[in-house]
Formats: sequence, C-alpha cells, structure tokens
Amino acid sequence: MKRAKRDPLLLEVVAWVAAKGRISEGWKADPEDPRNLWLQGLACGHTVHVNPLPDTLDTLIHEVLHVIRPHYTEIGVRRRTSQLMRQMGEGELLTLWRIYQERLKREKRRRKRAPIPTAGPRLGPAANESASAAVPAVFRGTTGGGSD
Repeated sequence: MKRAKRDPLLLEVVAWVAAKGRISEGWKADPEDPRNLWLQGLACGHTVHVNPLPDTLDTLIHEVLHVIRPHYTEIGVRRRTSQLMRQMGEGELLTLWRIYQERLKREKRRRKRAPIPTAGPRLGPAANESASAAVPAVFRGTTGGGSD
C-alpha cells in the first residue's frame, strides 16, 4: 500500500501552535458586529483567539493558517483547513489537542506577568525553521494518519 506524503503545511501549523504564536481561548465577539458572540476564532497580529465551543481544532488550524499564510483568501484557508483536518488521524488530532492545551496553560501563566500585544513583527521562514524542533514525531511521519 502506498503511503501518503505528509503535507509540510501541517508541520508548519503544528510548529506554530507548539512554540511560536500566542493563543487565547474564550468567548469572542465579532469586531464588526459585537453582538455576535458566536465567532469561532480570530487571528490578530501573531495572536490566535479560539472560541472553545465550536470545532476547536478546526478553528485553531484555520486561524493559524491566517497568521502563517496571510496571502490566502478566506476560501483558500477553509479549503486547506479541511484538507489538513482530513489528513490527520485520531492520534495526531489528540496530540495537537494536547499541544494546544499545554500552550493555553503557558499563555495563562505568562498573561499573569504581562499583557499580550495584539501585533508583532512578521515572522519569516527563518522563524519557521527554529520552531520545527517543537513538532512532535507523530507529525513527522509519512503516513496520512489512521491505520494502514
């Protein structure tokens, strides 16, 4: 059976979640319509805000793609998010969930010491390379997830 090649964008998303960006979780109001509290997520500068009620991992990947691929259109981000979600197996989803939860804990501890800036310098390819060490081995394999 031929093994699917791992999408490098998935590795970049996991590296960003694991080490680079800032993440917060909670109710998010739509900046264009503050009465809309059902916003799934928001990418602001290098900070990703996730509403935990709807599809958390799907929203996390979607908002991280907005940060690491700002030139993507909304339709392009949705399409790539769906592709990446379908590519991951149960173990990879669980690993990404655990990484996400650990990052939230670190962000909460950090926020107690200093406020989160809403914008920062643009991170280029060199920053992506330094974060690649934070990617768990489960995401470095060549299988497309699930069982063979």
